[in-house]
Amino acid sequence: MSGVPGRVLLADEATMEALASVIDPRYRALLILLRFTALRWAEAVALRRRRCFVREGSIEVAEHVVETRSGPRFRSLARDCGWVAVRDGVKDALAEHLARYVAEGPDAVVFTDSRGGPLVRRHFEEAEWLPALRALGLPDVEMGIDTLGSARLWGDIREATSLRASYAEGWRRGGGLGA
Repeated sequence: MSGVPGRVLLADEATMEALASVIDPRYRALLILLRFTALRWAEAVALRRRRCFVREGSIEVAEHVVETRSGPRFRSLARDCGWVAVRDGVKDALAEHLARYVAEGPDAVVFTDSRGGPLVRRHFEEAEWLPALRALGLPDVEMGIDTLGSARLWGDIREATSLRASYAEGWRRGGGLGA
């Protein structure tokens, strides 16, 4: 298996759905988002409500979480903000998650731990990820390991990148999404 730093790649849609069904429901949308977009863990757990454009099918990526000895810290990306297109199944899961688990304010963090604090990767792995794998009889694989290795993911990434480019071009011309 090849490691893909910061990525969560699941074997296939059936495995992803199985994991999403056994993990705490508050993390179902996170798994789906990570599986079907090119987001890194640190970008996904830094998402704020104001950056999720569910109806339009896009997410603005402007921050990431840096895990330090004193705890997680939100940081602006060193590069320009990016846009990630999300497909219908992801939009549905994200919309449900926003309605059920996320506070109303625009700065509310989308994915938090059960106490409402920032998600810390090692705590998530120990408390949620590894138990979900074990519940399904899957081998213990730390997050960030590429268990997919298929053209399917890269096709999804190409599709999302193409959609993002189309949206960006539409905005540059002043016509909105993909105009």
